[in-house]
Amino acid sequence: MKMTNRTLKNLIVVLIIFLSGFNAMAQEETEPFLDDFRGTVSITNNGISLVPSFSLGDPALLFDLKFTKGKLSFEPDMRFGLDAKPWTFIFWFRYKAIENKHFSLRLGAHPALIFRTVNVVRDGQPEELLESRRYLAAEVAPTYKISDKVELGVYYLYGHGFDEGVKNTHYMALNSSFNNLYISEKLYFN
Repeated sequence: MKMTNRTLKNLIVVLIIFLSGFNAMAQEETEPFLDDFRGTVSITNNGISLVPSFSLGDPALLFDLKFTKGKLSFEPDMRFGLDAKPWTFIFWFRYKAIENKHFSLRLGAHPALIFRTVNVVRDGQPEELLESRRYLAAEVAPTYKISDKVELGVYYLYGHGFDEGVKNTHYMALNSSFNNLYISEKLYFN
């Protein structure tokens, strides 16, 4: 018997509905594996990066995910050019070391791959290859909460490159956050 695409799709839909109901009836109450899961998809017109030498400079598609369990989170950050070529893959592991009323400290580390297109000549013919460069980085991000509306912080990132190119990067930023600055009853700035 030869199955058409439509028949196959209908069969898959029926199986998914059946298995979803079956699993819902068979599950017991257990603690969830993750405390939180979030994700965003963005398009940018300039492919800018936190470290300027890693900027794409062209429109890009960004996928940011966050899986949280307790104080630990895994945050893959995958970026592509709009031509579907990979730009950067960053796999953050972050830990909320200190969290209290006025002070917090986040520590993080990540392996990363930075991609670029290189032109080579192979057997006398020009060819484009996708090259990846490997990096390992660590961050420290203390934040002090002055009030419910104002926070001040420092962000420090150290990155080490394993391949040709940027070998050591030190990046530091002072940052502030202003929340719920009301202009009217329904309009406020963050």
